Amino acid sequence: MSDQNPHDIYRNHHKDILRYFSSRVSSSGTAADLTQETFLRLLRSSISLLNPKAYLLKVAHNVLIDYYRSASHMPVEDISPEELESAMGRAPSAEDTALSREELAVLMEAIAELPPRAREVFRLKRLEGLSYSEIGQQLGITRSTIMEHMARALTHCTRRLDEYATQQEKS
Repeated sequence: MSDQNPHDIYRNHHKDILRYFSSRVSSSGTAADLTQETFLRLLRSSISLLNPKAYLLKVAHNVLIDYYRSASHMPVEDISPEELESAMGRAPSAEDTALSREELAVLMEAIAELPPRAREVFRLKRLEGLSYSEIGQQLGITRSTIMEHMARALTHCTRRLDEYATQQEKS
């Protein structure tokens, strides 16, 4: 990543990425979901970033394309060549790679700590890419229940990652 840890990147750019999606999709819930997917992809990446915002915008653009493809919507405008070029960075350092792996381990542990139903909803939505309707049909629960499980899951994962970041800052 960059000199910033993922939590700092999240704090500094979350609103920008949410605004990006909010201006491109009709549902605030979808915008929030796409924003979370963007930051999950950031956590999964192990590249070093010179310009986190430009990288996040490129990832957000790709997430939006995936969303429109899966939802059979119209395609979106491309990100500018300048933004794409500035998103390219140097190779990750060993320390960056180790921190990313530790953060991923914390995230996986946080997911494992979720109650079974919330964990299943999270898995189906984030890992399998199912829509709320598909999850509801598969699990026999309502959309609002799915949204409650997702909110709890995301809150728990964010809290655990924040705790990890606080520990890292202290050491």
